[in-house]
Amino acid sequence: MADRHQFRAKWHNYDEGIYFVTVCCVDHRHFFGEISDGKISLTPIGAIADTCLTAIPDHSSDTDLINHIVMPNHIHMIIGIRQPVGTRHVASAQEDGNSVDRLGCLTACRHDAPDSQDFHHNSRLALVVGRFKAAVTRKSKLIDPAFGWQARYHEHIIRDARAFDNIMEYISNNIQRWETDCYR
Repeated sequence: MADRHQFRAKWHNYDEGIYFVTVCCVDHRHFFGEISDGKISLTPIGAIADTCLTAIPDHSSDTDLINHIVMPNHIHMIIGIRQPVGTRHVASAQEDGNSVDRLGCLTACRHDAPDSQDFHHNSRLALVVGRFKAAVTRKSKLIDPAFGWQARYHEHIIRDARAFDNIMEYISNNIQRWETDCYR
């Protein structure tokens, strides 16, 4: 797999942070549902995807699903990944005299990914997304053997509060923007 094009940021290790992730169905097929009158009607496979999304924190204890949406042929999620307790470099700020632990990239960036890091396969983000995709696939193929995902996923590192707010708004209004959606 070393010959694959590197899409990940070389300065970031993807083991902690806040990410906007998009995962598309193979060939942009509408496995998850249809949008009508500004609402999505999920298919049984869409319901599986939604259930598996909301279960991510149950299977990855240092992961938070901050927001998500299931669209007809793709999903969007904002996911936060913390370093496991005991290995975490705690980033904190003094607020009213108390130390407040902050999640991921909304703190000062640490550009210290090791040169040997295999970003594509071994990061915690890749493992969480891979487990999600595998769980949906296992259950969905029982309903429709043609179900599948595109091979990769798109991620965006959320580095500040303004970007976070913009992406939260994008997810919240994604159904209303379906007619102009680039994943349609």
